[in-house]
Parts: sequence; structure tokens; C-alpha cells
Amino acid sequence: MDKAGPSEDVDDESSSAPAAKGFSFSSGEANAAMDLDVQADDALLIRKVSILPAGFPVEGRPLVDMAIPEDRRRFRETIDYVQENGGIARMRMRLDMGDSPHAVIGIAKLAGECPIGVSGLFLCSESSMFGEDVDETSLYRELFERLPLGIYFKDREARYLRANSNLVRSAGLLHIKDILGKDTAEVLGPEYEPDLAFSDEEVIRSGHPVVGVTELEHNEDGSSRVVHASRYPIRNRLGEVVGTMGFSHDVTQSARVVEALQRSEQRYALAAQASRDGIWDFSIADRTFEFSPRMCELLGIPNSREVYSEADAYANFKPADTERIQRTFGELFAGERETVEDTMCLNIDGKQVWIELVGTALSVDGEVVRFIGSAADITEDRLREAELQALARHDPLTGLYNRRVLVEMVDDVIEENIPATLLSLDLDYFKVINDSLGHQAGDAVLCEISERLAAVCGNGYLGRLGGDEFALLLTGDEQERAEEIAEKMTDTVRTELTVSGLDLYTTASIGVVHLSDEYTDADQAFRDADIALYEAKKKGKSRYELFEPELRRAADDELERQVMVRRAVQNNAFFLMYQPVFDTATQDITGVEALIRLTREDGTVETPQAFLPYLEQTELIGEIGEWVIERSLSDLAIWRDQNLIVDGFRIGLNVSRKQFLTPGLAEYILDAVDRYDLDGDQLILEVTETAAVNDIGLLSGTLERLRSHGIKVALDDFGTGQSSLAVLHEMPVDILKIDKTFIDRIEDENGQSVALAALWLANSMGLEAIAEGVERTTQFEWLEENGCDMVQGYLLGEPMPEAEVAELFARAQKIERPALKIVRDETTPDEAWGVLEVARDARPTLLEWADLVSGRKAA
Repeated sequence: MDKAGPSEDVDDESSSAPAAKGFSFSSGEANAAMDLDVQADDALLIRKVSILPAGFPVEGRPLVDMAIPEDRRRFRETIDYVQENGGIARMRMRLDMGDSPHAVIGIAKLAGECPIGVSGLFLCSESSMFGEDVDETSLYRELFERLPLGIYFKDREARYLRANSNLVRSAGLLHIKDILGKDTAEVLGPEYEPDLAFSDEEVIRSGHPVVGVTELEHNEDGSSRVVHASRYPIRNRLGEVVGTMGFSHDVTQSARVVEALQRSEQRYALAAQASRDGIWDFSIADRTFEFSPRMCELLGIPNSREVYSEADAYANFKPADTERIQRTFGELFAGERETVEDTMCLNIDGKQVWIELVGTALSVDGEVVRFIGSAADITEDRLREAELQALARHDPLTGLYNRRVLVEMVDDVIEENIPATLLSLDLDYFKVINDSLGHQAGDAVLCEISERLAAVCGNGYLGRLGGDEFALLLTGDEQERAEEIAEKMTDTVRTELTVSGLDLYTTASIGVVHLSDEYTDADQAFRDADIALYEAKKKGKSRYELFEPELRRAADDELERQVMVRRAVQNNAFFLMYQPVFDTATQDITGVEALIRLTREDGTVETPQAFLPYLEQTELIGEIGEWVIERSLSDLAIWRDQNLIVDGFRIGLNVSRKQFLTPGLAEYILDAVDRYDLDGDQLILEVTETAAVNDIGLLSGTLERLRSHGIKVALDDFGTGQSSLAVLHEMPVDILKIDKTFIDRIEDENGQSVALAALWLANSMGLEAIAEGVERTTQFEWLEENGCDMVQGYLLGEPMPEAEVAELFARAQKIERPALKIVRDETTPDEAWGVLEVARDARPTLLEWADLVSGRKAA
């Protein structure tokens, strides 16, 4: 194309067009006018129209397509010329609108996003482009004003000769007169700092245009604006430069948008690089991904491309994950879901990496075009979660299943009716190891035991319930070998183990229960397994015991007794009975032993054997023990005040092991003795041999203090323990009470030897001897003959309430002392009965002094 200049801009057809009637090219006329910003290239889409001719839609249409074919070539040539050389050109272009209107078009080169500017006036079909009534100068003036540019002309001294209203307004002025005759510095003020290389002065000096210069201009209010400007020399016919013309376009807003976009892109790039999350963008049209560097790292793919195919992106995905994410994208595109939220497991270099993927759809004009989102590495979270889940199911010390899991397993086999056997295991002497060597050694023992048990439990489910308690659930064929496995477990536990250089030993007791239809939940199964375990401990430990229903009944009975004891304490259901103690030689009552009893809610009376163990298992023993001391000493004081007892009368109190271990026991007893104005030698404290053996070091100090105040100490149940002689040697004792088991054997020759040895031992150590459980006259006679000091038992007096004891004391004062001897000397039952009948009113308990009584009653 010839670029020397645009083709003739007046079409020959215009000469035949009718002249416009009363037409003027002023912006105020009714003729339609337009200001257009058009894109370069072939698009040239109309962006803005000030006034449209009626019925003429132009927005969004290519301007060149609106021209009739004959004018399109010249329009394109004019556009090309202005693009290459700058400046402004005008042409007449006929538009194909049905009634063939015409438009006078002004075309100028702009800088910035819209490189071409177009302004124009429409003429109605009755008007001619040129005619005798057309003022072409007015046409140019209209174009000069309407172009969306700041346009000016300057003289040789670069002073303004003419400027359009756009330039005046951009300079912050109101009228053209405010600019004429001034140079740029005078118009823009002292803040203006021109770049002389691109100034009008330089154009005048060099004669060369300056095109597309970006300048920063400051306004009087302190603001600034960005201007794209071009300046061209104006020559006379001789070619001399006589001035300049210039075009400027305010691109401040566009510059800010571009700057903001650049900042946004920079920030996005920095954020994408600095973020621990990966950024991804999926194009639906191309079916390709764009990834941030971090996203490539997460996916385990090289960061070497601008776009990635789906195959690249999913290279390290598991097939199931790939199918799922593709299905999710399909649902997102179809509008069936709004977001992507998924977790993927990738295999990168043989290592599992978990990522959390989130994203959403991006729509343009209601059509989904892209998916965008981010991804985060959650591998550590997954590992931590797995660790927490493992901790929730496993014992942290041994790694075995914990109680919760075993309970769930037992519930499952019961619900599904699967044949199974449950073993409950407890270490027998672990507390000794833990207390003596510390918890660290104890933990080492538990870990070693756990490994041993795991080695012999087959395919069973082994767990630690807590402390030194373990459990094993056996199913299938293994449960049929339950007893064999239990035996192996006891064997492996009792084997010597070494911890911290020490050789240690422990054993295990095991309870075994076969789960049957009667079980409805795990609690019942564990309850019966524990019952069998405790039975194994009772039978000597280091063994296993099978559960039998009788064991549960015994356990239920034990529980019932525990409840009974607590209710008895709440209801004050305890009371005291007193059993007389007699001098063997004189048959005088020398004292009583206080015996505690309990009345059940149904009226049944229970002896200490039924409730004392349960009292000692709780702190209630201390409370009840103090009550016994108070009540018995109070009764003793009453008898004394009523002159029912003689000097030297003593009351014996049984003190439990737990009471002796309670701080302040001695002070409490001594205080009670003082409060009731008693003498210390009126009180005997009876200590069982078992308590003395186990706690002799703790007991000795308390007993010595009490003895220093005259209180006597009796060793109760002598001969039933394993260290009787050692106790006598180490513990301060005043009285030896020979247990009933030895008295029962007196009639046997071998039994007499043991009882005789006990009497000799007491005599040689200067101790009083009291025989318990004397029930037959032959026993009394033997004890009398062999020097036993005192006796008590049903032969002489049963335990009786306080009121009956007082009555007995009152009547005992009237009895003739030889009565007992007379009974023993009678040769026939009838004669003996007669003697007892005579003494009946005076001393009713004499009726129980001989076997003859039972014989008479039977008769």
C-alpha cells in the first residue's frame, strides 16, 4: 500500500448528493454525532457512541464493516497512514444503513490502550456531504473539538495559538483565553519540568516529530496525571517550520490500572512463591493446568513448563484418586457442586505424600471456563492423625491393644455370636518391684512381660488393660487351646528377667472364661474373667482358674456383704456382745471380751467373720473401731459405778491391724480411759498374731506407750500364724490367748502336747494364759490341771448383750463358788442336773458348763 498519504477523501458520488438544508456542523445541532474508541487491527470495535441515529445499533460492531464496500479500502488506508505517521486525518465514509446516510470521520493516532481514535458526524440521507451551503471550516472545527484528545497549535516560540476544550480542561482551566499566548510552563505552573528532548522547542529546532511520549504532569491541587503525547512540526509552503501541533491523551486511569495489575501480578507471584500452598489453574477449553512452583513440588513434577497436561498433573496420583478428581471436575462444570474439596495420596519417589485439594469454578458470562484453587501438604497432619489413632487404640507403653479396643472386640464377638474365650491376667508381685525399684524399672518389666505374652498367645488379641493387668481374646481354633495358652503364659511370666542389672521374678494369675450365649456385653465377660482371676490368686497365685457360675455367686455374696456393711454404718446397726472370762481355779468372772455384732435389715445377726474383712477394706474400720472403744469403756464405767464388778476386772478389746496403722490411736485410747476415769490395767488390747507378724515394727512403739499406762496387751489366736515364737520375742505382750483350734484337740493325745507346750511357754515367759473356745468339761478339767490361768467359751458363758451381762454380774455375787466343782463331781446326769437346777436362779450360765446340759435337753 502506498503510504505517501491517504486516498482522496472526497468521494465522487458526493457531487450528486442533494445539498443539506439549513445544516450546520455544530455539536448542538440535531444531526447525530459519535465519539468512538476503536481497537487496532481488523476488529475496530466501537466502544462508545455519544448520539446514535435512530435505529442504528453500532455498539460492538466493527466500524470497517459498517462502511459500504467502495469506502472500506480508503478507510483502511487512512487508518494505516495515521498509525504510521500520527497526526489527524479526516474522510467521508458512507455507511450501509439502508437509507445510505453519510458520516464525516476524523481519525487520530492515540497512545495507550486505544491507539486509534475516531470521531464523526452523521448526515441524514437527504443531505449532501458537500454543497454550496456546507462550511468545510466548520466541519474541521467540529472534528477538532470532538476528537477525544487534547489538541493544540503553537507558534515558533512554542506559545499556544489554538487548543481544543479537552486540552483546556486537562490543564485545569476554564476557557481558551486562559491558555492563548502562553507556553507550557506558564500554563502548567512552576511544578512543570519538561524533558527538553521531547519538547515543542526541540521539534521546532529539529523539524522531527516526537511520537508516543509518556509524561507526568502536576496539577495545581497537588495531584498528578500521566499523559501520552505526540508533537509534529508545522511547515509553510517553503518547508519552513513555523510552529507545532500536538496531541495528548490522559492515560492516568489506564496507567493506574496497569500499575495495579502489575503490582497484583507481582504480589501473586511473590505470594505463590512464598506460600506453603500450591496454586493451580485448569483451563477447560485446553484441558491444561498452570501450576505455581510450590504446586509442582507438591505434585512431584518438574517446574519446567508454563502449562501441564492432565497426564502430567496426575502422574503420581493413585488411579482411584485420578478417577475421583476427574469426576469431581465434571460435577463442578455441570453445576452439580460449587467447590472442590478432596484429599489425595501421591506416591513420590516411593514415599507417600498427602495433599488437600480445594478449588472452585470461574465463570465468564455465565459459562464455566476455568477451575482455580490451591493445595496444601497435609502429610504431617495425616501422620499425626494416624499416630493419635494408634494411641487411641494402643497402650503407649507396650504397644498392645488398650482396654477400649479389647472391650469393643469382645462386644463384637458376643454380638455376632462367635465362639471365643477371654483371659484376664494380673501380675502377682509387680507392686513390690514397682515400689522398691521405681516406675522406670516397673515399666521395663511390663514391656518385657508384654513381649513374652505376645510370643505365646498365638493369633489372639492381646492387650494391656492398665497397670499390671492384661487381657487376651481368643477366637476360632485358638479359643479351643485357651487352657494350654494360659499355662504357657504363666510359665513364661515366672521365668527370671533382668532389669537394670538385677534379676527379678514375678508370676501371673489368670482367669479364663468361655463366652456363651448368656453374655450380652463385654462388661459381663470381663467381670467373670476377673472373678476367676481372683480365685486363682486365692488358691496360691501363679496359676489359671476357669470360671464357674459358683464363683459368681460367691462374688455376688461378697458384694452383698459390702453393701450390708455400708448400710449398717449408715443405720447404726452395730452393737456389742460381751463374753465372760473366768479364773480357772476359782471360777470367778475376771473380765469380759467385747465382741462386735451387726444386725441386718432382716433382723439376722452377723459375727465379725461376715463383715470385718469389708470394714478393713475401707476407712470405715477406723470409725467403727473408735465406736467400739467408746461404747465398751462406757459400759465398763457403768458397771463399776453400779458396783457390779470387783477390783481387777478387765475388758478386752480387739483392735484390727488397720486401726493400729492409724496415727493417734494410742492418744485416742488413753484419752478415753481418762474421760471415763478408768485405770489402765482395766483394759486389755488384743492383737492378732497375723497383724503382729506383718507390722511388728509399727505396732511395738504404740503398744509400749499403752503398756506404760498399765494397759495390757494380749496376743490373740496364738499358734495359728507362722512366726509365733518370733512375735513373742519381739513384741511386748502380757497375755497369751491359746486359739480354739488347739483347745479342740486336747482330747487327742497329740493335741494335748501342743496345748501343753503353749501353756509351758506362757508360764516360762511370765505371761498369763487364756484358753479360748472351751466348750466341754473335759477341756476345762485338762486346762485346770495343767495350770491355765483363765478360760472363756460356751461352756462357761456365751457372748451376751450389756443388759444380760449386768444381770449376770448381779447374780454371780450370790452363787456359791463350789457349784461348778459339784457339777463336775456328780456321777450321774440326773444328779448333776439337780445341782444346776438349784443354781439356775443365781447363775443361769452355769447350765452351759457341762456336756450334761445338752444331754438333758436332748432327753
